[in-house]
Amino acid sequence: MKGLGFGIVLALASACGGGRDDGEGRRDAGRPGVDSGGTDAAPVIDSGGGTDAAGSDAPTPDTGRTDSGAGGLCPAGECNLLTNAGCPTGQACYFLAESAGMPPRPMCQPAGTGGDGARCTSYMNCREGYTCDTGAGICRHYCCMESDTGCPTGQSCSIVLVDDMGNPLGVGFCKLPDVCDPIAQTGCMGEDACYPTRDGFACARPGTRGEGAACMYVNDCMGRHICAGDPARCMRLCRIGMAGDCGMGQTCVGVMGLEGIGVCNPPRGG
Repeated sequence: MKGLGFGIVLALASACGGGRDDGEGRRDAGRPGVDSGGTDAAPVIDSGGGTDAAGSDAPTPDTGRTDSGAGGLCPAGECNLLTNAGCPTGQACYFLAESAGMPPRPMCQPAGTGGDGARCTSYMNCREGYTCDTGAGICRHYCCMESDTGCPTGQSCSIVLVDDMGNPLGVGFCKLPDVCDPIAQTGCMGEDACYPTRDGFACARPGTRGEGAACMYVNDCMGRHICAGDPARCMRLCRIGMAGDCGMGQTCVGVMGLEGIGVCNPPRGG
């Protein structure tokens, strides 16, 4: 699946278990069977001025973000996903599994030609530094450990690959923010919901967990909710200063990095 993570970063997570075989026994970690979005960190709750603050009662998150050098953040393998170091001329480094059930790792394969946004059906269509996001059908740049290093201008490491258990694999794709409204839930196609991110907003396949339910990714939660706090719980989104967005006994608490948008605190249910 793809899961959203928010904590100064929103990352869509994409499971590698549903990948198709490439004809040579290898599977791409970002192959079909994935959802369309997700994040793996809880938002920072802002209890400062300019919001309806909840003071010391506001949840404190663990952002889980690392943002240091390009090479050391990538999983170990026979090559480097970002620099292509380790691969001979004419080959590119891709994050692949040798066969079904095997964990993916960086390995060299004949390079495709597609760059950022090129149409694709397989990683084999994309050039070095890129792979195919088959959910969107386009080539996206690799990124590692949610670092934006290497991402094309204006993009962030907002899609994170996870295994079948939902554990991040340390590899993701770069993505532009979507144009949508997380309160009105407009602007996304199909059944996707709109979630806030540090760079704007992202459309993602919504989860089914309601307010107060334990969560790991932003889109573990249903639409108009995000995964926030410590421990992380699904929290309802609200507009700062707008009466009626939250229930009795709740306060709309500002979220750091989001202007005019907060979460209803304390969360109900669970």
